[in-house]
Amino acid sequence: METMARLVESGLMTGLLLVQGLACTLPERGTKVKLENENPPIFVLSGSGKLSDLVIHGPKQRDIPGDRAFALWEIISIGGHNGAESVESIGSIKYGVVPKNYLQVYPENGSPPPSLVEGERYGYWFQTAMLLTPEHTSKSATVKLLN
Repeated sequence: METMARLVESGLMTGLLLVQGLACTLPERGTKVKLENENPPIFVLSGSGKLSDLVIHGPKQRDIPGDRAFALWEIISIGGHNGAESVESIGSIKYGVVPKNYLQVYPENGSPPPSLVEGERYGYWFQTAMLLTPEHTSKSATVKLLN
């Protein structure tokens, strides 16, 4: 009986190591964001990451410390990092439109974010978690909406 338990335990361990080894050989692709310069803008996402947080920055909105004072719009995954949707399953996000399984954090109470002004500079920040690793990456850039 003890030998059988060792065999089962050994088989389970071998299976777990095999699955883990295969997972490590799959290529992960970093999250990429392509901006469609419309107003409101559309962010087209690709990569193997899972989106946990998105913040659009602009002129100062609130009298609080840090970069959140400049947040025009912020959404987070309802399921946190572990329950976040893959960026490829989301596909694209239109400014001000909250994707399924996400929650708008700012503006509060579901109020719409402020309209973006043509010619002004805005920043976007995506925080993603890779599918196979617990590491988090963020992407940022400054964009200028054009007429």
